[in-house]
Amino acid sequence: MLDEVKRTGADYRLIYLGRSRETMAYVEEMSQGHPTEVWTSQERGRFDIQSFIKAQNEKVQIYSCGPDRLLNALEDACGENPKVELKVERFQGLSNQAFLPNKDFSVTLGRSGRRLAVAPNQTLLEVLNQHGCGIISTCSKCTCGSCEVPVLGGYPEHRDTVLSQEEKGENKVMMPCVSRCMGQNLVLDLW
Repeated sequence: MLDEVKRTGADYRLIYLGRSRETMAYVEEMSQGHPTEVWTSQERGRFDIQSFIKAQNEKVQIYSCGPDRLLNALEDACGENPKVELKVERFQGLSNQAFLPNKDFSVTLGRSGRRLAVAPNQTLLEVLNQHGCGIISTCSKCTCGSCEVPVLGGYPEHRDTVLSQEEKGENKVMMPCVSRCMGQNLVLDLW
């Protein structure tokens, strides 16, 4: 990703956080040819995410991956600064404890009018593909975004880690690999 950003000529830098240099993968490779700040908590203490985000007074995009604790702190801090656009990549999905229990619901395919039933023990993606929708999912656990489908009606319960809070609030798309319906029926822009 760093090489691609460099090719575009964009102004960028990498801030690489970790406990110690010895435990951080690819430090030397990423540092070569890229503006990089390596921050180890062992040497410098914990990175102050809150202060860093507050200090951003021009429009900036932040791309981040890492443990949930880091990503959650970034999401909280970025929510308070409208100049910061945050994109995160999680290595695992969100815990099911944060969601409503699975229940039956139906999905209507808006282009054909077909109505399909989704049982509590099924994912929406499974049902759609069992009925020939042919939706690709690379991860099947809500971290990649490859299975995104357009929503025409109903209220998805967004369980993914791909969409921003704003995108989830718009209810224009959803990730059927893990997301479900908050009501009785969803309408998707599918055949």
